[in-house]
This record gives sequence, structure tokens and C-alpha cells, in this order.
Amino acid sequence: MRNSVNSYQLKMKNNSLEDQLTPSQKKTWAIIKRGFEELKLIEVGKMKTTPAKDFLLELKREGYL
Repeated sequence: MRNSVNSYQLKMKNNSLEDQLTPSQKKTWAIIKRGFEELKLIEVGKMKTTPAKDFLLELKREGYL
């Protein structure tokens, strides 16, 4: 029994946390990572954004709010 526990612990050490996620969790994590990558691009000026106020005004003009 002890050998199987040790081999399990060794296997878990070799797997990243991402390897342990379910397919649904992997999809969610990919979206979160992409958001952080976009944030970095915005911070260095390589990507532009719309201020929240302007975005909300546009939604209101289009009848979504």
C-alpha cells in the first residue's frame, strides 16, 4: 500500500495544476489567462480599450439598457 501512495504522490508532483483540471475548468482557466494577457497588452499600450462610461452610454443608445 505504501508504494502505491508514494507513486501517486510522485505522479501528482509531476503534473501541473492545469493538468488536474476538468475540461470545463480548463476552458474557464483559458478565458481568465487570456484576460490577464490582454490586461498586460493594455498596460503597455499595445491594445486599446473603451472606458466603462462610454461603453455603458453606447449600450444605452442602442437600447440594451
